[in-house]
Amino acid sequence: MNILMTRRLFEQDIDYIKKGIKKRTDKPFQLIELTEYTEENILSRCEEADVLLGPFVTETIVEKANRLKFIQIPWTGLDTFNFKAVQKFSGIICNSHSNSNSVSEFGVALLLNLIKKISFHDQLMRTGDWNRDEKAMTLKSMSLSNAKIGIMGYGAIGRKMGKILKGFGSEIYVLANKDVQFPEITEIFAFSRLKEFCNQVDIIICSLPLTEETRGVFGTDVFNEIENKPYIVNVSRAEIFEPRALYDALSNDSISGYASDVWWNPNQELDFERFSNVVFSPHRAGYVEGALPHLDDVITNLANFITGGEVLNIVNITNQY
Repeated sequence: MNILMTRRLFEQDIDYIKKGIKKRTDKPFQLIELTEYTEENILSRCEEADVLLGPFVTETIVEKANRLKFIQIPWTGLDTFNFKAVQKFSGIICNSHSNSNSVSEFGVALLLNLIKKISFHDQLMRTGDWNRDEKAMTLKSMSLSNAKIGIMGYGAIGRKMGKILKGFGSEIYVLANKDVQFPEITEIFAFSRLKEFCNQVDIIICSLPLTEETRGVFGTDVFNEIENKPYIVNVSRAEIFEPRALYDALSNDSISGYASDVWWNPNQELDFERFSNVVFSPHRAGYVEGALPHLDDVITNLANFITGGEVLNIVNITNQY
């Protein structure tokens, strides 16, 4: 079984994958690495490939890879994947959801930081300001008990956050394209009811996949109709929010705060740093000590494919997730 990588991975990632597969099967496989991951180099080896490992694919690669049966993307996000290139592909495409525990934990941590104003007071105290003289309003924080939390997207990450937050005594509202039925959910909103959903909740958590439908969905028109000043946490992709619209919403106090593990290009001209009710994180939610959780589903799928077993997280080409 030949597995052709289409993107460079860290050496520790490659070792983790090899060791993980060998623990699950003694059947032979070869992980093909390239000196440079260009289309030309991939084309020079793709006729050997039974599997492509990585997000890069073109129509030419798919046409030439006549043994290809399986494409594995080694993470969750599919926004860089070329869906047009695989329209005629009859094999299986999968991504990975095995980092959902770490991302959901991190999302809850971002939320708690934001509503409890932990970083805000940390920065004040570092300058010698204990902010206690008149017991300022800024000492107060929001409680999650009886809070109405709206989760946009209720996949692996969204649901794990919902279950955790239900334990705080929160009410869970969900925005989803499909009818998801879980006991922790108070109410489900269709995507067409986005503005109504936003005005129903105190906190909005975004765990949507980035697709043509969701890109820029949070624009000025949505923010202008939000009346209840929710807090917003984003563990998905920055591009779901229009940066200028979000900046203006913070400037106008249309929302109570924003915490995100995902941001636009660092050269973004809007100075979000000036807002004390913004929490920054450099896309690190899926990284934990002593493990590479985003690769666990990858290992399971590759081993199962080699042995003829079932694979996880099959991607719907039409829905793009």
